[in-house]
Amino acid sequence: AKTVQQCKILIACFVINLLYGAVGRLSSIFFVESIVYYNVDRKMASLPYSLVFMVRGVCGPFIGYLEQIFGMKSLIILGNLLGTISIGICFFTEDILIVILCYGILLGISFSVSTQFLPLIINTYFSKNRNKMNGISFAGACVGGIIFPQLMKFFIDNYSISGCFLIFSAIMAHSLPASLLLQNPRDKKKNINVEKKNIKQLEHIKPPSSTINFVESEIDGKQIDITKESSVFTLYEPKKLKLTELNGVPFPNPDENSGKIAKKNNFTFKNFKIFADPVFITMLITNAGGSFAVTTVWTIILDFVRDKRVPANLEIYYVMLLPIADLVARIASGFVIDKKILKSPNLTTICFIGQALTLTGMLFSNNYILLMFVEFLFPIFSGSIMILQIALVQEYIETSKKTMAMVCRGLLYAPLNLTTAPMIGYFRGSGGSYDGVFYTLAAMSVFCGILTFFIPRLANRGKMSTKL
Repeated sequence: AKTVQQCKILIACFVINLLYGAVGRLSSIFFVESIVYYNVDRKMASLPYSLVFMVRGVCGPFIGYLEQIFGMKSLIILGNLLGTISIGICFFTEDILIVILCYGILLGISFSVSTQFLPLIINTYFSKNRNKMNGISFAGACVGGIIFPQLMKFFIDNYSISGCFLIFSAIMAHSLPASLLLQNPRDKKKNINVEKKNIKQLEHIKPPSSTINFVESEIDGKQIDITKESSVFTLYEPKKLKLTELNGVPFPNPDENSGKIAKKNNFTFKNFKIFADPVFITMLITNAGGSFAVTTVWTIILDFVRDKRVPANLEIYYVMLLPIADLVARIASGFVIDKKILKSPNLTTICFIGQALTLTGMLFSNNYILLMFVEFLFPIFSGSIMILQIALVQEYIETSKKTMAMVCRGLLYAPLNLTTAPMIGYFRGSGGSYDGVFYTLAAMSVFCGILTFFIPRLANRGKMSTKL
């Protein structure tokens, strides 16, 4: 039963990532078609397709707060419903302002709500091979990026961008049954704290056909995990025992002090303290830097290879290479991380340095095959970094703060993304070359790699400060 449940959750996460992965890959296609269909300039036409990612990043704290009230599963279902409706509304309008509202803002909120919680759900239900499962889950976005551009281009040619929005909305609706397969991590264990004083010994417990399940007991101030079916076991001076079930019947969840039923979700601002955590601040910076490098390269790659005088009939292969290599990296990196050959921060640092080297190497690659090989290495490193950053949150953020940390880790990317167009305009428009862009991204990658290397030291220092 547990394996079936895990398979359902993994399939659901894969499907949701596949559908929302298409949103990013379709932006360039929708942008070009919107100029003609809505009869607007490039600046206005690009707004809904760039705004969706900015909104996705900035609403992290808000949805992290709402999760305390409604739970993850309910929010994901509502997010997928909002995404389906917001894309569908674009079919009924010929006003770009409505498209900006629906596709840019509402879909951005949906994007954040529907995808940011998925790594937390994976980490909860997969105690082993978490990184492998996260890699497979996020590989769905790459599959969506490979499949949907050609599919949507066919629909645009036959039904215009307006009809394409309606079809895309119908496809996006498949995220709703997928989200129903998910489960709230908070529902996995319903434990209670039972204060026991003056208990010297607990032994020879053997009720007829009864099973008592003790987990996460605290004995002599130390946390231990006990999940045992036994006729005889002895525990000396337990301070707290958490009982989950007896004869398959779950216990209620009374408050430790008052005996009243505890509320499932605590409506509190205490989780916002994560923004004062040096470890999380470091993760914010490195996540923003990594995402910024990826999206910038995706934006300029076609124009860049044209500057390299790549033949027109070969250009498409350089564009297709990025999602394929990214798919390989996301799946393979999970297996490498779970092998624990190197610690996650060290492996992340190596990947950031490798990313910087490939960015620099692309500038000096004048041979078509060599350029393609170096370009292939870039998403290998960047895709691995994405999975590693999820692992870093799991390893170095306190359990009570993980939800807020996971949904807010892309917060700094939103303002940083505003510099993409000015940077491209300055180096390529004024300078006539992308060299400055690639050098900037390479320097940023090295800086992020150095910061990541110090995450364990910052975490240890934080633990020492807490003890003092």
